[in-house]
Amino acid sequence: MGLKILLVDDDVWMTKLLNKVIQNIGYQNIFVSNNGFDGIKTALKQKPDIIFLDLMMPELDGITTLKLLKHIPDTQGANVIICTANNDIENLTKAISSGAVDFISKPFNTQIVKEKINIVMSKKGVNNV
Repeated sequence: MGLKILLVDDDVWMTKLLNKVIQNIGYQNIFVSNNGFDGIKTALKQKPDIIFLDLMMPELDGITTLKLLKHIPDTQGANVIICTANNDIENLTKAISSGAVDFISKPFNTQIVKEKINIVMSKKGVNNV
């Protein structure tokens, strides 16, 4: 499938798990970055349709990464889904007001990930899996 998905999370185990879940759904164009700086660099190079972004990362946290992605013309159109264990209302409100389209609480399951991808892609007029 042509959909490009970027995973940005400092937890290597979490990116491996999410990568496997997304592959099992049927998507293969998956890119992984383990920090916000690399995530922005990868987003500029790969132009992902969806970015799964963790909030709690060292150096460049998820909210700052999200704000930067939304201010860079080449990445501002990416659909960012926050994927975090820190799902208190303050953080989620901050993420949505900064440009995230949705969120997933950790731990997550395949059905939730699939639903979130389908919701985002249906808004773009792309067929769901």
